[in-house]
Amino acid sequence: MMRIYLDIDGVLVGRPDPARPETGLAPFAAELLELCLDYFKPFWLSTHSRHGEIEPVLRVFQRYEDQSVMALAAEVPSLKWNVLKTEAIDFSAPFLWIDDQLMAGELKALKKHKCLDRWLQVNTRKDPCALQRVIGLLHNASISV
Repeated sequence: MMRIYLDIDGVLVGRPDPARPETGLAPFAAELLELCLDYFKPFWLSTHSRHGEIEPVLRVFQRYEDQSVMALAAEVPSLKWNVLKTEAIDFSAPFLWIDDQLMAGELKALKKHKCLDRWLQVNTRKDPCALQRVIGLLHNASISV
């Protein structure tokens, strides 16, 4: 089963209106989580989850008081990593990584493993509806897997 590594800030939490400074749940956040849980093996790969704990992840979503997203978020396991998120990626298994921005070392690791095309760059701070396109891509991937 394909793994999906999920970032939070800039992906599931963005700016519903890029012209305003307020952050919020990105449109289609719940739909993305549902799809990932139904057809893939999702993992949190976020600064909020770097110690492998789910509680910090849930605190982020708790701010937005969306019970459906909270319930879905609780089903996604967190991964441990120290410096680079790529420390937590299993390069031997098929995966996609949804993140708004990678560090130079993370890009280097993806290139080393010939997996740069597995990164889906999504920034819901600039493009609030970016998750809708990701859902389309993942839907097609779930059919072919």
